[in-house]
Amino acid sequence: MSENKVFLGGISRDATEEDVSDLVKKFGNPREIIHTGKGYSFVKFDAADEMQPFVDKINGEVLCGMTIRADISKPKERNLIPSEKWNSMTPQERDAVRAQRSGGGGGGGQRGAFIPADQWNAMTPRERDEARAARSGGGGRDADRRRDDRRERSDSCDRRRRDSRSPKRRRDSRDRDRDRDRDSRRDRRRRSPS
Repeated sequence: MSENKVFLGGISRDATEEDVSDLVKKFGNPREIIHTGKGYSFVKFDAADEMQPFVDKINGEVLCGMTIRADISKPKERNLIPSEKWNSMTPQERDAVRAQRSGGGGGGGQRGAFIPADQWNAMTPRERDEARAARSGGGGRDADRRRDDRRERSDSCDRRRRDSRSPKRRRDSRDRDRDRDRDSRRDRRRRSPS
């Protein structure tokens, strides 16, 4: 069964599940109401033809002092490759898939392409950098520049860390006392006739 969902946004965080449910039931007969408490909710219907009239009626209604914004949810389209197939691909085949997802060349293409965790963990650091560049729409020189910047920052951090391993001791009262005693002994030796 397909997901016949309506998104309700602009809901006050003070609105309870009961408040949302009461409002929704005035305008339609939902199968399920999912209230997140984070400013939005989802309303599921049995039939797709129930959704548009519901959206038209509830859009602009006020709940807990906030105006409700309603829209029919669209399913996310993902072009995922099963992990078994991905893991059996040669590096060249994986590169071809990545190029196809990113639009090839200098990046762009499908921004925000999702890569499952098992595929991400199987990637080399360089492949991960390329995937990040493809997701951000950048690529090529921009990715190299960002990588170089990260290296420079990590080098300076390493230097600071190395320097902090041999910290310069702060002088305290014991040091001053020791120095004063040493100076006074030296002065006494100079003054005494030998």
